[in-house]
Amino acid sequence: MDKTYPGMIAGKWFIQERFGDASQISCPELQIHPVKEENGTLDVYIGYLNNTSKEFNNHFYGVYSPSSTDSGRAVFEAVSGPAKDLYFPFTVVDIDYEEYMLVYTCIPHPKRTGTNVEFIIIYSRKQDKLTSEIKNRLSRLLDEYGVNANKFSSFDQSKETCKAKTDKVEL
Repeated sequence: MDKTYPGMIAGKWFIQERFGDASQISCPELQIHPVKEENGTLDVYIGYLNNTSKEFNNHFYGVYSPSSTDSGRAVFEAVSGPAKDLYFPFTVVDIDYEEYMLVYTCIPHPKRTGTNVEFIIIYSRKQDKLTSEIKNRLSRLLDEYGVNANKFSSFDQSKETCKAKTDKVEL
């Protein structure tokens, strides 16, 4: 990846696969809104359905600003909102802006001092599953980083499930 363009990340994203957690949630989606185009600051929201509730949960993560770039990867850190007091950065590892985004984050474990929790998340612009071509590309990229893509948790993003449980309110 040559360079990340924060303004082009803006929009709605659906979590397709996640490595590092098998939470029982469905229909997870992320919405990113540009705050300051000139420096790439973004509002980040996430919403999901959990398996015990019919209600769509909206959470405000915070305002994130790019803190550094490494080989074109944008590292974002919270500058305000609930995530500000937590060390909760995320790194955009790979993105094509149109169909997918691969994100990495490593955060301190909330209950085990001195340990971290790592997540690798594959997002798509649509609820539909990613194409085999994109999955193969991401699988090869993850192999380069030593991550076994077979250990990912998939999320139910089917329109039947997501629409049947609730009418989601736009974030």
